[in-house]
Amino acid sequence: MSHAAKSAEFFVQADGSVIQSATFDPKTGTISRRYTHKGFSETSIWTRAQAWAMLGYTLSAKNAREEKQLIEWARTTAGWWVKSAPADMVAYWDFSAPVAPETWRDTSGTAIAASALLGIASIIQGEEGAGFRQHAEKTVQALVQRHLTPIDDADHRPPGILADGCFDVRHGEALANELIWGDYFLFECLGRLSGRLEGITV
Repeated sequence: MSHAAKSAEFFVQADGSVIQSATFDPKTGTISRRYTHKGFSETSIWTRAQAWAMLGYTLSAKNAREEKQLIEWARTTAGWWVKSAPADMVAYWDFSAPVAPETWRDTSGTAIAASALLGIASIIQGEEGAGFRQHAEKTVQALVQRHLTPIDDADHRPPGILADGCFDVRHGEALANELIWGDYFLFECLGRLSGRLEGITV
């Protein structure tokens, strides 16, 4: 709980968005700078920073349901994603990146977020929980329909991998690739939605 609380203090902003990094004064331990080092700008919300935070708080909340603050952090970060995700459900690499046809998507971050949304939907009951699950279902559907490699892939890639993961735009590394954690979290989501992972802690 101490670690979760400090992480929220350092990285979760008032509106539920998540800043990626923090630098501390080595003498006093106080924050000297909060910034995003892999995103579009130092103040932007990098997609995977938001997604990883959502997942971390959701998994923590699932394993310590008596800790209501964990649920609140999961709800707040997930709520920001739902409000900020593009209409077609698959996030761009950074939420502040100018949107154009050539703007990179990040399917891997989107798959992480979908897993987190399914997790929080299993904790929060009623209309709010149903809304998180519905958003997750639409997200998974978008990933499967538009970003899985087909059997007759023109680039001769194996069928069924999650393409268009964006690793690091700033350094030009793996801008539209299979990223293994994207495959994993999409596979996990499909297992949950099909009922095959129901009742299993992941």
